[in-house]
Amino acid sequence: MEERSMVRNMTEGGIPGHLARFALPLLLANCLQALYTTVDTVVVGRVVGTAGLSAVSNCAELITFYTMVAMGFASAGQIIIAQYVGREDLRSISKTIGALLTFLFGFSLVCSLFSCLTVRWQLGLLHLPEEAMADGVRYTVICSLGFVFTFLYNAIAAILRGMGDSKRPLAFVAVSSLTNLVLDIVFVALLRWGPAGAAIATTFSQGVSVIISLLYLYRRRDAFGFDFRPASFRPEGKYLKTLLRLGVPMACQFAAVLFSIVFIASQVNIYGVAASAANGVANKLENIVRIVPNSIATAGSAMVAQNIAAEKQHRVRQIILYTAALCTAWGLLCGLTIYLLPERIFSAFDASAQVQAYGRLYSSAGLIAYIGNGLRAASNALLNGIGFATLSLASGLIDSVAARIGFSLLLANAAKLGIYGFWLGSALAGYVPVLIGGTYFLSGRWKTFQLLPESRDQK
Repeated sequence: MEERSMVRNMTEGGIPGHLARFALPLLLANCLQALYTTVDTVVVGRVVGTAGLSAVSNCAELITFYTMVAMGFASAGQIIIAQYVGREDLRSISKTIGALLTFLFGFSLVCSLFSCLTVRWQLGLLHLPEEAMADGVRYTVICSLGFVFTFLYNAIAAILRGMGDSKRPLAFVAVSSLTNLVLDIVFVALLRWGPAGAAIATTFSQGVSVIISLLYLYRRRDAFGFDFRPASFRPEGKYLKTLLRLGVPMACQFAAVLFSIVFIASQVNIYGVAASAANGVANKLENIVRIVPNSIATAGSAMVAQNIAAEKQHRVRQIILYTAALCTAWGLLCGLTIYLLPERIFSAFDASAQVQAYGRLYSSAGLIAYIGNGLRAASNALLNGIGFATLSLASGLIDSVAARIGFSLLLANAAKLGIYGFWLGSALAGYVPVLIGGTYFLSGRWKTFQLLPESRDQK
């Protein structure tokens, strides 16, 4: 690799050191990203009340659905770039960057238009309580108009991470989080704009992070390996094809999992606004807990991608084992915390007695779910890192449709466990990808898997 390149090679050196150095900035970035979505929930819940909390927590899951679809393509771009890093193919890295940025920009416009035009239909599918409907519509429309910022930020962060740089995305998110925190206080607490104010704060903050990140990349375009000329944004067929071949299954996988979460939320919403708010808090807690395993898995997948392309399978095995051990320990720690202190944790979001009572009910399901999140991270790191999109998609569909929805409906209705059945079913479903990915890892067949058809090229 050229000396001035921003690429960081992780095919040599100690694996724990690479994993820690890559995962730590990513972890902090994800914490900050979760912070400003959590701030929305906490501020609205405290200032507006239970109906406002229901609107924000449910509609945030809907917005996350679109974001996760975009992240599927961004993650595909990250894996492809990381594998080209392993092959030391600078030209293909640049071509993949152009294809990713152009595709996600166009895709964001399509998603914004669709979401705005169908907002009431979408919230109707959620069974959003009538008390929260007006605020939900405003929140969803405003956030949907900001998809271009959300999608482009995820693309830029994926590009940098694929090249081995997790520090710059941290800086960009830090600016965005601070901006969102200040604007949340101003728009929601002081001006009393309610959930709409939270949506404006989030959208504006994401816009700031995108502008800063694009300026950074443009100023470092020589080291970055992408010249930003209009012709460079025109996707070449083979690079766009590779992006879509990996991105479509990954996006479908992410969408399927989020669809199952949104479906369960729609069923819980039938129990009333307090149950709706409590489920929103439960989802928020799971998102927070997932930050650590997701960060380590993302770091692990980038390392797996580089090493599998460099034909260093022995290092891939070690990466997966380190990932499994760290993430499972974290899941156990968080699971015990929610099991022992449910009321105290739920009261931070909503002080009402009903919501805290639901927190007690959720606690044991939370313990099971958090441990499963940790175990699942190693499986995701392997399948995403090698680019086995077909198995990732199959795992996601079985997890979300067959298991998550199936188990939840069975336990809630047939076993008559009610709301707890939805939470327990969702928690148990998280172990299905562990079984699939673990079996594949032990089989050793991943050692011969190949995503990129091209031969090594050091242009």
